[in-house]
Amino acid sequence: MTPLTGTVVLELAGLFPGPYCTSLLWSLGAEVWKIERIGSGDPSRRMPDLFASINAGKKSLALNLQCEEGKSILRRMAERADVVVEGFRPGVAAHLGVDYTSLRSITPSLVYCSISGFGERRSVLQQARARYQLPGAERRAERRAERRAGQERG
Repeated sequence: MTPLTGTVVLELAGLFPGPYCTSLLWSLGAEVWKIERIGSGDPSRRMPDLFASINAGKKSLALNLQCEEGKSILRRMAERADVVVEGFRPGVAAHLGVDYTSLRSITPSLVYCSISGFGERRSVLQQARARYQLPGAERRAERRAERRAGQERG
């Protein structure tokens, strides 16, 4: 028996931070349900080796959390969940009705983790993209420079 045997985790996160976190919980015995977007799934599916390494052993379900049917299914799953790990941008979980307050009203003992690779402030993400040359950083910097030049002329 492992430390988290019997613990049910709902993962509402893509790319790396959330899935990595829940992979550690799975390795300690938790039952992890990965909730993915219908159609596109987890963005890391486009990187098969990464996807396989951080999603081994998880159960997967595709839900549309923008429609009531998807939200209803998630709420029923939350009734038996112990932990939720979400990786939405700030405000998205509340907009979808899957934030801490909404889900805790279903399961008062719920442990809720909101996780991000770069924090909640956009400036931190922009700094990281520039420093580590993440995709999109150069083009965004060029557009900002173009806008500033246009404002100075206009």
